[in-house]
Amino acid sequence: MEPHIGCNPNAQIVFNIQMDQATVSFNGDHLRGFKNERVLWNILGSGKTVIVNTEVTGTILAPGHSYNQPGNGVVKGNIIVGDVAQAHQINRLHCEPPAPPPNPPTYHYCPFFETNCAGLNFPLGGGVYSFRDFNVVSFKDFTANTGDVEGRVAVQRDASFGNGYSVGFLLETSTSQPDNSLPYSLVVGRDLSWGSGSLHPDGSGLPFPGQREDMFVGGNSVVHSSLVNRRTGGPCGTPGCLDSYFNAARNCYEGFSTVLSNQADNVVKKIEFSNLELTCSNPNLARYVVSITPEDIALYTYTTLVGCNFQAEWIINVRGVGTVNFRGGSFPGLPGGVVYNVIGTRDVSITETKVNGHVLAPGGTINQPGGVIVGKVVAADITFSLQINKPDCPDPDTIIVTTTTEEPEQGGDTFLSVSSLSSLRAGDNIAVGGASYTIVAAYTDANGKDFFQVDHNLGVIPAGSIVSANIDGSAARPAVDTAPTSSASIAAVSFALFAILALLF
Repeated sequence: MEPHIGCNPNAQIVFNIQMDQATVSFNGDHLRGFKNERVLWNILGSGKTVIVNTEVTGTILAPGHSYNQPGNGVVKGNIIVGDVAQAHQINRLHCEPPAPPPNPPTYHYCPFFETNCAGLNFPLGGGVYSFRDFNVVSFKDFTANTGDVEGRVAVQRDASFGNGYSVGFLLETSTSQPDNSLPYSLVVGRDLSWGSGSLHPDGSGLPFPGQREDMFVGGNSVVHSSLVNRRTGGPCGTPGCLDSYFNAARNCYEGFSTVLSNQADNVVKKIEFSNLELTCSNPNLARYVVSITPEDIALYTYTTLVGCNFQAEWIINVRGVGTVNFRGGSFPGLPGGVVYNVIGTRDVSITETKVNGHVLAPGGTINQPGGVIVGKVVAADITFSLQINKPDCPDPDTIIVTTTTEEPEQGGDTFLSVSSLSSLRAGDNIAVGGASYTIVAAYTDANGKDFFQVDHNLGVIPAGSIVSANIDGSAARPAVDTAPTSSASIAAVSFALFAILALLF
């Protein structure tokens, strides 16, 4: 038989054979190009003899006929016949495993420590997804009363939520930006109890459009009546059936933690007058590393950065022994660009403070009766949680110049037209063109152009100038400014912000 032409080799093919002759003989060349488990020879009628003298690919279905293979050929498949008069060689059907489900989507790594690790992948609802898609990962239990997790939650063992608890409220999945669309926003390996609350996305389009995501529970679930129909089937159906995937993920996160802990400090640390001052010798680095201990944390309530790249990533290795008690103000780095790597088997306590950064504690037990964590949380166990917000990751795009530098108008101007606001806001002090300024407002106008307004007149700013900034963690900074009302014209004074932003004191 000639090879197929224009056919899908992965398709199933059925040959329905109906003949007037007393015998149906397989002779000559065999069928090529199709997989044997996908080929069926369906011989209709009854009372005939099926003779095989060649290699037959596929199953012979002839329940009303006799089978005769006098000493030649081979059948690679099943034989279903009314009678076997003679057989020579019949090979067992070897079915190929089904094609694996689609691979997880490509990630821009956020958090940045979650580099490629095969153990982070696991099956969900017919596809392969990743623990990267979850805001919280606990390798034991998760307990909360009221409160929320803005992203997804994955718990290896038991989860318990009180009344009014919310999961996934700020997931944005309609275009897979910034969040991938998954079948489940809550995964619990064993038992779940949930007094009342909401699970998002729920398909309503509020607060963001996106396909409905449900919950997978491997064991028993006792939930509010409004949540009963949100439990759907999953990759398995028994308590603990996801343990192997969670265990593999834990190995990945422990590996990430070890890699981070082995990086040497490259900043100078000084604690004085309740201030953690971190001085960077190189303002152009993309990553800074500092080690702190529980004893250090007890001595400061805010952090200042000196001579550091404002867009850098920060690794804060929490070393030493004993309970880690987060306190004071949040770290003044880019949102999503800070990770607290809690090394070893530790208790981590968070009360009445904002932890601005990811908490990587694969051996740690987290107790959060107060405050908020803004970032990803990975822990051995979460004995209590109040509020965990989605990480707001740094924009990976390069900041570029939009226009050339022009001479300011007579008397100078206080407006800078820039390619991007980056994360600088009102109150930040910048240095550019050899002079220092305080930002009065950082805003986008009605035409979509970005501007800084500074506190005094600008001189000529050469193209390619490096911008530096003072960032003081003791003061809160507004997330968004509005355009100032001013009769002053906005000069097209641009400067290159492609150079790395520095923090100088």
